Amino acid sequence: MATRTKQTVDRLDMAAVEQLALTRFKADKGARDDVSPGEYEGRLQLEVKYQIKVGEDYTGTHPASIPWMDIASVLMSKVNDATMASILREVLDGEVDTSEVKRQAEAAMNAIVGTTEKLFRGKVTGTTHVLRVTAL
Repeated sequence: MATRTKQTVDRLDMAAVEQLALTRFKADKGARDDVSPGEYEGRLQLEVKYQIKVGEDYTGTHPASIPWMDIASVLMSKVNDATMASILREVLDGEVDTSEVKRQAEAAMNAIVGTTEKLFRGKVTGTTHVLRVTAL
């Protein structure tokens, strides 16, 4: 059992670090194909081995969110039908390089709104392996 932290979940009596370890566990992608539609209920006892690393929290700048759909709506309302059809064909044909437009939009948005400082939580990485499963 992991070293206990201040944060616990009473109904599971599981330390926060153990909860994080379980979030790293993912079912096999093919598991869904083996289960028919319906409701299932059961109990399992698992023995899990995990190794996780929790990174340090850090503060960084967060650019203002760009309302792309609103921008597209305003722009499309200002063009005629032929221009709109031409734009849509170009987008659907995949001929659009958006990187420069995004950079320019972010620069304009930051000039208008600015950036905000935000606390980012440290990343959780690691592995989780189920060693034994017992049906109860």
